[in-house]
This record gives sequence, structure tokens and C-alpha cells, in this order.
Amino acid sequence: HFVHLDVPVELPADEGEVYRQSSVQSSSFELRQVGPNLQCVLPFPFDNLLAVNGQRVDSVATAEGLLAQCSEAELTLERHPYGLPNVVACSERGWIYLERFITMVVVAMLRQEDLEDAVRTNT
Repeated sequence: HFVHLDVPVELPADEGEVYRQSSVQSSSFELRQVGPNLQCVLPFPFDNLLAVNGQRVDSVATAEGLLAQCSEAELTLERHPYGLPNVVACSERGWIYLERFITMVVVAMLRQEDLEDAVRTNT
């Protein structure tokens, strides 16, 4: 079964909102570098870390160093509840054309008896 959706989706109302979270246990905080962003793994999944105790951070090492100096910290975060939004228009995403091509090849390889279970659309 194959489904391919090219539907622009509106961003959540709080997407990109900068907020502060105080009294965060330093030991419970987990980060990863995603391009130029420091993305939280725990306890604020997908939100970007901007500062620790008022000091801007630009690397995991810097953030972990600041967090290691205290048991609790005040964090400045940028809200991204579903990860960083993809702002590239559907028509400009090269990988969509690759996905369509792969889907066509896979459908072309279906056995005759499996065709009734395939999803077809002209959109």
C-alpha cells in the first residue's frame, strides 16, 4: 500500500515562540546538535536551546559545560513541538520527485493480484 501526500500544513500557533524555563534539573537535560541548532531531546523534545542561565550557547559542549556548573538552571528555549518546520514549498522539494519515481517503480513491480490493494489518485 502506498500513500504520497503533498499537503501544505499550517504551523502550530506557538511555533517559534521563545520562552524561559526555570529550575530545570541539569542532570535530566539531554541535547543534540542539529545543524546550527541545539535541539533538546529531554525534557523538552524538539525545542531549541538558546541560553543557559542567560548565557547564549552555540554548541553542545558549551551548554553541557554550563549545565555541569549547577544542579538547576534557567533555560531560554525556542518552541518547536513537532521539530523544525520544513518551509520549502512542496513543488520545490527535490526528494518528493525521487519519492514519486520510487513509488512508480514499486507499483510497476506489483503482481497482478496485488493491484486491487494499491491506492490510486490523480492529485
